[in-house]
Amino acid sequence: MSEQHEDQLQVPATAAGTRSWAFSVAVAGLVVGLGVALSATINPMLDRRVHWDWTAALASALFVFLLTSVRRRWM
Repeated sequence: MSEQHEDQLQVPATAAGTRSWAFSVAVAGLVVGLGVALSATINPMLDRRVHWDWTAALASALFVFLLTSVRRRWM
C-alpha cells in the first residue's frame, strides 16, 4: 500500500529549507553586533546618549528574530 513512486523526491529535512545553527548564530550575531557598534559610535557624534537598557532589550529581541529568520530561510 505504501509504494514509493519514482516521481516523488525525498529531500532530507536539513536540505528542505533550514540552515545550520552555527551559520544562523554567526549572521545574527554579526548584524546585531554591527548595529550596537554603530549606535554607540554615531549617537555621541549627534550629542545623544545611547539608552543601553533599550538597546539591550531590542538587541536581544532582534538577535532571536534574526536567528530564527536566517535558520528558516525567511531571509
